[in-house]
Amino acid sequence: MNQYYEVLGLKKGASDKEIKSAYRKMSKKYHPDVNPSDEAKEKMSKINEAYEILTGKRQAPNQGNPFGGNPFRGGQRPGFDPFGDFFRGGPRKANPLQFVIDVTLEEVFSGIEKEIKYNINATCNTCAGVGGKDPKVCNSCNGQGVTQIPGINMVTMCNQCGGTGQVMTKICNDCNGGGSKPEQKTLKLRIPKGKTDGNLIARGMGNQIKDGLSGDVIFRVNLKPHDKFKVDGLNLHSIEKVGVFDMMLGTQITFETLDGKVKIDIPKLCEPNKVFRLKGKGLVHDNGISGDLYVNLNAEMPKELSEEQENLLKQVKEGIKVDVL
Repeated sequence: MNQYYEVLGLKKGASDKEIKSAYRKMSKKYHPDVNPSDEAKEKMSKINEAYEILTGKRQAPNQGNPFGGNPFRGGQRPGFDPFGDFFRGGPRKANPLQFVIDVTLEEVFSGIEKEIKYNINATCNTCAGVGGKDPKVCNSCNGQGVTQIPGINMVTMCNQCGGTGQVMTKICNDCNGGGSKPEQKTLKLRIPKGKTDGNLIARGMGNQIKDGLSGDVIFRVNLKPHDKFKVDGLNLHSIEKVGVFDMMLGTQITFETLDGKVKIDIPKLCEPNKVFRLKGKGLVHDNGISGDLYVNLNAEMPKELSEEQENLLKQVKEGIKVDVL
């Protein structure tokens, strides 16, 4: 076993952490995507062989490994990705799923937990994700898991075996050889207070892959339009119609906010489009920061006037002094 430690530049008995660190360091120098020379390929094959044997993912040739030792020339374990561990910084991970979650302003104001149902590709339990049984060496890549791209000095993952170097002679009936099948998941997703946009991520609750990590599920929060309030960060804006006579004479109105009714005192001769700021009556973030509610008063004219009302208004108009600039 000493020669495998020497390949990675380690002393016998090195820890798993040291082995992985040495593997990643040497992969940076000799991986075919970085260094396509024949010498580098040969070196990388030895590095992969040493790494897999020292981490227990493969038996050494003299211990009865039926496929040999070179992960680029046959013998890699089913599902082994010769490019994956280093370039993804560790085990492979399934691609994330993405969904849009519609929320109402009332839900965002108080915070809510929603039960979400969605489908994932789950690893087939019958075949443990390999797609069948009785594997044989892939004829397309001769068990290498990769094939040469014609015309250029570069390799790509074998389409026939998916990079495993093996094909199954007996296909799994449950997943039709795909290694996975649809499965419905149920997730309780908490929408925090004040969350009007952005993403919420459920780590590891997405698609599953053989010999890798489950993917994440990304939920994009979409705030549905409100018939009364417009949202600006944590602040809310609203328009309230008030009779023109009430704005001239002054009055008190009751205004409905998201957390109850409030009274607004309108002074005499209130200007049209005057904005009242109701401090702390906007949205509240999970961290305790709250926004304000801005109410814009819109003067509402009467739909009709009686003859008597019209005469009274004329008298009032004649008695009011108006400064003309």
